[in-house]
Parts: sequence; C-alpha cells; structure tokens
Amino acid sequence: MSSYSCQLVVLVLLALLCCFVYSEVIETHVDGSQTLSNEEQVNIDQLIQSKTSKWFRSRLEKRLSEYVQIDTQSDPHSTTVPSTKKQFALSDYLLKELRSLGLENTEIDQYGNVYAKLVGNSKKADKVTTLAFLAHLDTSPEISGENVSPMIHRNYKVGENLIVKETNKVIVDFEKNKEILKEMAGHDIMTSSTGVTLLGADDKAGIAEIMTAIEFLQLVKKNSQSTTGKVPQFGNLSFAFTIDEEIGRGPKYIDISKINSTFAFTVDGDVAGKYNVETFSADLATITFYGINTHPGMANHRMVNALKLSGYFLDNLPDRKDTPEFSKDKEGFVHCIDVKGGVEKIVVRCIIRSFEDDEMIRLRKVLEDLVSETKQHFIKFNTENGLPTDFNIDIQFVEQYRNMKKIIDKYPIIEKNIIKAYKEVLGKEEEHKIGSVAIRGGTDGSQLSWMGLPTANIFTGGRNYHSTDELVSIDEMEMSTRIIIKLAEIFEEQV
Repeated sequence: MSSYSCQLVVLVLLALLCCFVYSEVIETHVDGSQTLSNEEQVNIDQLIQSKTSKWFRSRLEKRLSEYVQIDTQSDPHSTTVPSTKKQFALSDYLLKELRSLGLENTEIDQYGNVYAKLVGNSKKADKVTTLAFLAHLDTSPEISGENVSPMIHRNYKVGENLIVKETNKVIVDFEKNKEILKEMAGHDIMTSSTGVTLLGADDKAGIAEIMTAIEFLQLVKKNSQSTTGKVPQFGNLSFAFTIDEEIGRGPKYIDISKINSTFAFTVDGDVAGKYNVETFSADLATITFYGINTHPGMANHRMVNALKLSGYFLDNLPDRKDTPEFSKDKEGFVHCIDVKGGVEKIVVRCIIRSFEDDEMIRLRKVLEDLVSETKQHFIKFNTENGLPTDFNIDIQFVEQYRNMKKIIDKYPIIEKNIIKAYKEVLGKEEEHKIGSVAIRGGTDGSQLSWMGLPTANIFTGGRNYHSTDELVSIDEMEMSTRIIIKLAEIFEEQV
C-alpha cells in the first residue's frame, strides 16, 4: 500500500473516530422528537437517581443562558396586559421549544400566558392526582433586564469574589455575600457579566428547570420499552409560564381551567431545601393629594401646594415600628414605594404586608389615621393663615393577594410530598437543609391558592433576586429539576 493510501486510511479512521467522540447522546429527529442512545437507555434509572449528571446541567445552563437574554421586565405603571409587550418574546420562544419537545397540547393565550400538558406514562395516569408546575416570564421592574450578558463561574472556591476575569470587575463580593457563597463551594454559578443588570434567574431559572424536567420525562416515555432500568412513572402533568408576577397582576389573567390540575407548584423559590407554603398578605394603598394650583406670581392666599401636603404625610410615616427597615420574621410593615405629580396633584403609592389578617387591618388604619391627621393639620394651618381649605386627600386600598397558608393547610399531602421529594433528592447529607420558610413577599401561588388551585412554592437555586449581584447555582438548579420529576413520581405511587 502506498504512503498516500496509508495516510488516506488514517484520515478516514480519524474522521470516523471524531464523529463517534463528538456525536450527541441524544438524536434529534426532524419532527423534534428525541431518542436516547443505547448507552443512555440503560442508564435512565441511574440518571434519575444519581445526585448529579452532565445531562441535566448542560441543558439547564444552556436554557437559562438563552432565556435571560430575552428582556421581559414588567411595568407596574402600565395599563396594558401584559404590562410589557416584550414578555410575548419569551412566550413565543417557549411555545416553539415545547412543541419541539413533542408536546402537542400547547398554546399562548391573548395575554401571553403559555399552557402545556404532558400525558403521563403510568397505566393509572387517569387516576393519579394531576399536578401543575408554573414559573413566571417577567423580571423585576426595579433593575434593568435589558442586554443581560450571563457568565458562568466554574467550581467556586469559598472566599473568592465572583468576578469578570478579563477586567477584574467584581459582580458578587464575598464579604457582602459570605453566608450565601459559603453554601456554594464547588458549584458552578451563573451571574450577569456587567454588574448593571439583574440576571433574571427570578424566574427564568424556574422556567429552565421545568423545561428540562419536561424533556427528561418525554425521553422516558419515548424509550420506556427498550430501557432495562427502572422507568419513572408519572401521571398527567400541566405546565404554565405566566405574565406579570413581579407586579402582582399575573394570576388575574391565568385561566385555571386551562391548567386543570388538583395541586400546583410554582418553581420560584431560592435556597435548595427550602419550600414555601406561607406568604405575606398584600394590599396596595394609593393616596392622592389634591392641591390648588395657580401662577406662583399670583398665588398669594390662593395656592395650596400638593407637594407640601404629601411631604407632611411622608414625614410622619412610622420611622421604626411598622417599617421594612426594622421588621423581620413574621412582622408586617407599611412601605411607600413611589411619588408622582406636581403642585396640583400628587399620588403616593404604599404597600402593606403582613402574615396576619388582624395586622393588615391595623396597618390600613395607620395610613387612614395619617391621612386624617394630614387633613386636619392643613385645615387648621390654612384657616389660621387665610389660605384655601378646599383641598382634598383621598386614600384607596386594593387587595393584591392573601397568605396561601390557610388554603394549603387544608391539603397536608402537598407539604408531606414536598418533604418526601426533598429527602430523596437531597439525600441524608443535605437533609438538615429541608424546611418551610414563610415568604416575606408573595408568589403567584398566593393568588392561585385562593382562586381554587392550592399552590406551594419550591426552590430554584437563585439568590439576591432583584439586584445586580443576582446569582444562581447550576448545581441547585439540577436538584430543583429532579424535585419536579420526583414529585410527579411520588403522587403516582400513592394511587
């Protein structure tokens, strides 16, 4: 054989070897369905039972990196539904992805909510409690979600800052986040790479976890006949990706009949091992100060400045008790969040938060009494000084959501199965982390529970939400994905 022929044979063999080495374990067909290789078919049970797997982690990382680059920031001042049209961009993206995974019963409603259903592989699927898993599309209006540039910090070493290596820019400072980062030794962590935007793990990490769980369960269904290991069994499942959670409006536009489930879980928590079956109750108070405006050069004994009215009100708000700065645990608060207007009219918006109904009533009265005091102060002052007294101050309350605990407590199987799933996925070494945390905030589950769909909240692995140093552990994202799968299994086993 000539030397040229030998070289040709070697090149062909090398090419074949490269194709083998770099070929994907998953074969994707034209219709979007996927089939496991023989090697992975044998290890489906190992994949679901093992504590960590590249299969899950690579998909979670890729999905989250894609999702966070789609700006979906909501707007509390908007009157449209959704509050921002850009939420539709992620809705459309997810609908296409769901269909590529082989889910046929999928749709987007007029508001941008995405609904999907996965038929179970269990022979008793029709008898299994139908579960739903939800995550929200929008990100916080408090910090920009535009031009998010995600980056991964591999194998985190405790004591180090999370930085952009090329510039040494600190994204997450260890000293300021010591308790958080100590828990993440050896983890792969995602942050933004600019330090001027949030990451968007709240709640795009939850979306990535649900989508990855769907992909796995679809693969289990398609390959169960040729798999030698134990195949996870699950009943019929529903999924929803919803709008405007961050501004508390989303659930009003969720069609419960499209979800059609007995129980639901929002994937919108933070620390691995923690779950939520209790939230704040929430009200919005809008205080409107109506002044009397005129040209300042001719305002003598004619003008009443709404800025002064609102200034007195704001200056006399509680300065310690009943404020977010000095409350913790189960303590409630009043918190004024914005002021808009001018001389003629000022609008002040305040939120009220508490776990207890009685305290909600008391905190409403704190604001009502201060409105009354402000009126009386200026009526007295204006009367004594010959100024008009026909100004006005109006206060209106809107109920935003209520503590979901009163509903979830009626169905103890929800919390029981969460704990069981957490124990099986986290293992004995991490079992000490498992526990319920009362959320000093709310999730869509608060409203959904009161709308007739009892909804608890499970973790995503994220931290520092609504901030430029937001981060998420890819390791904990994998745990969350496995929790979703395990919950489906547990409810199936109990039939």
